[in-house]
Amino acid sequence: MRPTILACAVVQVCFAVSALGAPPISTKPALVVPRQLEGIVVHEPQSRPCGGATFVGVVVFRQPVPLPPPGAPNEVVMVSLQSERPDVARVPEVVRIKPGEQAGRFEVKTQPVASQYSSFRIVARLANERAESNVVNIRGPRITSVAGSPGVNCNGEKVTFTVSLDCPAPPSGLRLRLNGSGMAYGSESVAVTGGDSASEKLTFSRCCLGNVYASCPWSVHASLTAGDGSVRWGGASRPGSCGQPDNCPN
Repeated sequence: MRPTILACAVVQVCFAVSALGAPPISTKPALVVPRQLEGIVVHEPQSRPCGGATFVGVVVFRQPVPLPPPGAPNEVVMVSLQSERPDVARVPEVVRIKPGEQAGRFEVKTQPVASQYSSFRIVARLANERAESNVVNIRGPRITSVAGSPGVNCNGEKVTFTVSLDCPAPPSGLRLRLNGSGMAYGSESVAVTGGDSASEKLTFSRCCLGNVYASCPWSVHASLTAGDGSVRWGGASRPGSCGQPDNCPN
């Protein structure tokens, strides 16, 4: 008797569940929305450009945006953009892709950097989709030349040396240091606030060696550091000589 009562109880429960209107279990596969984003690319030259350069980026779809039915308005697809390093690279908030088009272009504007090398990525988002660009590399300024000369007389005058940089200094600034050796004694430091060159004066010793054929060798070396002094990188030197000791007083 007990098995029969238990089976009856199970049947009653099953009927009760069915009466509540529980949805039947479906064996059909879930509807998957096709992916639209193919990727995002930022074009850059082979050589590492200076911070401050502008790049061109492209967001690419897997297929062109569908054209609307006749009489319906065009619906532009907007893809959100974000820079992983907004202090280094800036992008518009969105890129718009029109019906019939498969890609959208945008500009990446970089900032001058204090470090020797920096890198960044751009991220594109559309609904639940996310795509990252390639890594883009930029660099800070380098010293290209040290120009200047004390002339023919090493008579203790202050002489101006100009140091040229190939990239603009960042808004935070840089420090340029000049060190003299030989008959160019002295050490000077000057701030670079965003230009591509800087000048500073060094004091030179007298050139009186008692030999009319002697000359006074000198050298000036320039180096760069970040504004807070945390980063230091190499520079360039300017060697030379001055003379005619007989022009100096005995």
